[in-house]
Amino acid sequence: MPDLQKLIDEQCLKSQHPEEFKTLVTAINNELNNDGLEPSEIQWVILLNHVDEMLTRNHNEEYLPEMEATLFAELTDKSLEMAVNIIKSNQKLAENEKYLLAVHMENILGNIN
Repeated sequence: MPDLQKLIDEQCLKSQHPEEFKTLVTAINNELNNDGLEPSEIQWVILLNHVDEMLTRNHNEEYLPEMEATLFAELTDKSLEMAVNIIKSNQKLAENEKYLLAVHMENILGNIN
């Protein structure tokens, strides 16, 4: 099991929004714990980096282009549900960020590599 706190602390040093980052990571970790999921260290590193990028986009008012839901049709309902729950925990994030989060959740669920 990775030392999550160490990974979070390392990413916080790079983050422009460390407090929001920590709050969002806590929500993600809670969502994963609710389902008994334990991401690998590399999954955490990639996820933490992308979460920080999501927050930076939001603060810079840079948003992902609109995406067709059909592009993500192969994602399971579970991964999308988890991503929506995480997005709802931070009302500032754009809703279409859920698709990128869902890809991470799908990977953690073991459905994609």
